[in-house]
Amino acid sequence: MMEERLMIFYFLTQMIDFNVSGIEHAEIKRLHLFHRFDQAAKIATRNYNRYLTLNLHRHGLHQADSMNMFDYFQGTLDYHAKRATQADVTIAGTTVVHDNTRFDYLKAGQKVASVFVFTDPKHYVENQIEEIQYYGATGQIWRIDYYDVRGFKSSTDYRDQEGKLSRQVMYDLNGQVKIESFWRQQGDNDVAAIYQLDYQNKLWFFRDLDEMLGFFYDELVRTSDHQAGFIGDRLYITDPGMHQMQEWAPRYGYWHNVHTYDPDAVWTGKLNDVLVDQMTHADMWRALITPTSRQSHDVQSRMTGGLRVKTIPGPIVPDEQLAAARVPFSARTPYKIIDIARIHEQKRLDHLLAAFIQVHAQFPAATLEIHGYVNEQKIKDDLLQQARDGGVADAVALIDYTPDLGAVYDSAQIFAMSSRYEGFPLSLVEAASHGVPLISYDVNYGPEEIIDDGKNGYLVEKGNIDALAAAMIKALSDQAKLAEMSTASYEIAKRFSEPNVWQLWHDLVVKDAEAHL
Repeated sequence: MMEERLMIFYFLTQMIDFNVSGIEHAEIKRLHLFHRFDQAAKIATRNYNRYLTLNLHRHGLHQADSMNMFDYFQGTLDYHAKRATQADVTIAGTTVVHDNTRFDYLKAGQKVASVFVFTDPKHYVENQIEEIQYYGATGQIWRIDYYDVRGFKSSTDYRDQEGKLSRQVMYDLNGQVKIESFWRQQGDNDVAAIYQLDYQNKLWFFRDLDEMLGFFYDELVRTSDHQAGFIGDRLYITDPGMHQMQEWAPRYGYWHNVHTYDPDAVWTGKLNDVLVDQMTHADMWRALITPTSRQSHDVQSRMTGGLRVKTIPGPIVPDEQLAAARVPFSARTPYKIIDIARIHEQKRLDHLLAAFIQVHAQFPAATLEIHGYVNEQKIKDDLLQQARDGGVADAVALIDYTPDLGAVYDSAQIFAMSSRYEGFPLSLVEAASHGVPLISYDVNYGPEEIIDDGKNGYLVEKGNIDALAAAMIKALSDQAKLAEMSTASYEIAKRFSEPNVWQLWHDLVVKDAEAHL
């Protein structure tokens, strides 16, 4: 009889980048939650990224929290040995010319290679290699060796005579080729035509990354010391792999956003193709999950194939935050308004800025800070121009992404959100847990779950800029009432405590998965 194994859950996404979006932010919070309650879990990522270890550390994670497909097949999940430096590179018959982060290797006056090195002493040793470029007789780059931030050569790109990517190889720690991909031109893009994998003394061929991803998920099931379960998060990336799996494992799809292309037509609008595909493969899924009961109802009403929809919120407030000393309202920066949002059309930040211009006319000391990375540079440029045209340029700041926003929340009097649609934005609950009153368009989905209208903030008609401005002016006009709203936000955030959210995950997913192994 097979020995019983404990469950491990893999949270599936594309990559943990230097700046993560809301989906990966939710995964990281969930990972901490699962570990807090002694449930084994890892974040499993698809894309190759030689900076992954650095990104993990930036977001408070460790190598053991991650299972990357390329690291898995390259055998590089764990490396703590010597880091390669420029001094390790010798090319016979050359002289070396050093210029800042670059070492050029010259033979008879012609450049044959360039070694580029990392410079940040917090993360790298002196002259640690980032990449090496090799040049042909005409001076054109024909090969680039890329080094993982942990200090070993990880991959090589080969270029054709036109400088286009033609072949890519990835190595194990002994420098042996484990993955090879062949590339071709498709329109303006380079695309992989085939992947070849050297794994367990066999050669495996995959037509695309989705096939390889399905094989990776199967291997996680076959080789894990635990019974594996999968929770897909960035579904348009991870579902194609799950649908190609041959091994059985409990699978759950978490919807972080709206399920129709028109966010205002959730009952009648065209369904997202990902959801349609999930219904087609309904027998492969244990359930879908959404962050709010209203979206679960809306999705279930459109469901075919018997697939069940469950509700588990994405936001989680750590015990440490709930236990932290509350910020006296008098210690907050007067008339400071914040939003945490990437610069993207979904966030409709031009509405927020237009509303703020009205607020600033009433309260010249008012300021607006928008924190988040830039998805679309043109939108940022347009926002800055809008601020100049509105005479509020000195009162508005667009600030790049930062992992730790505690001090930002603790200094704000209002958190304002103008999105066109959401799933359930983590930032709303994070702000509430720091005692920030909330003002938001009443959009699908999420704001109504955390804003008790008139108690800890205001819900306003979606798309109504004047109503958004009026709500902020009303709030700022009564500082005593705003202080009461701050207290109410602290209290309402308790709904999303770790024990409360974990109980849902345990009852609706963990127990379900264990019952269907």
